[in-house]
Amino acid sequence: MGELESFAESLGPIMESHYGRVFDIVVTPDEGQKSVANSRYNLIPHTDDPYQDTPPGIIFFHCLMANDDGSGQSIFVDGFQIAEVLRREKPSAFYLLCHYELSFHKQYDEQIDMQAYSPVISLDRRGNLIGVRISNLFAAPFDLPEEIVEPFYAAYRKLMQLYTDPKYLLKVELRPGDMVIFDNHRILHGRTEIGMQQQRHLRWCAMPRDYLHSALQL
Repeated sequence: MGELESFAESLGPIMESHYGRVFDIVVTPDEGQKSVANSRYNLIPHTDDPYQDTPPGIIFFHCLMANDDGSGQSIFVDGFQIAEVLRREKPSAFYLLCHYELSFHKQYDEQIDMQAYSPVISLDRRGNLIGVRISNLFAAPFDLPEEIVEPFYAAYRKLMQLYTDPKYLLKVELRPGDMVIFDNHRILHGRTEIGMQQQRHLRWCAMPRDYLHSALQL
């Protein structure tokens, strides 16, 4: 305990969120869950907090407790890779996901009701990838021109097929003491199911991307 904060703060300031500065990801009863991360269920790859105007940039996971049976493995997917595969295989689908905004929404208790609109895939003015915002957990009903709804659904379905395809998944069995750092605007993460008698404890924090990029320049 405390090593996550110490390491992260050596690179920059930790972001405050509705989870606090640090979020403990442990299995809790259904009625006490602040997040689906606290469940035992398999979580398909996603980016965190897409319902915020500016989602967390760099995410840190620190493993304190893990199972010996291989359950609860972490899953990572390169969102830029699957976006480029989609651009190559289905250019029309890629265009729709870049040019139409999807609504993301989260409501929790009486304190949190957040909604943001963003393309699933973001490009710079030269057409280079600069970010993805992908989450089956928080995608709100599509609010699109009528003629775009069906082709957009088809494009979104194709994207989901790609980012859940086993050939693009990296599975990592985190052990106590391991830490993972990744860019939430590029890398999707998930988790395999945790057994009923198994436990797992990760600690989560985040910081803006600028601070890690600055540290890498020094």
